[in-house]
Amino acid sequence: MAWTREPLTESELDKLLAAADERNLDHQVAIYTLAHTGMRADELAHLRDGWIDWQSERLRVPPPKASGRRRLSTPRGRSR
Repeated sequence: MAWTREPLTESELDKLLAAADERNLDHQVAIYTLAHTGMRADELAHLRDGWIDWQSERLRVPPPKASGRRRLSTPRGRSR
């Protein structure tokens, strides 16, 4: 059976957030941030202060830098 990435159901999210409330503040902040922003764990791990606009209460995650090792393209016939 292959593992697939599926979004959490509302019930699963409620359980996760309830469990977060039982943990220390660092865990709470991480779980709530991931749950409410859609960030990936790696993005959260590398979060920089410059990504946060405190005045407008917005978080902007920059696109990944090209490493030269992996190149993604759109399927033929589709444009971005």
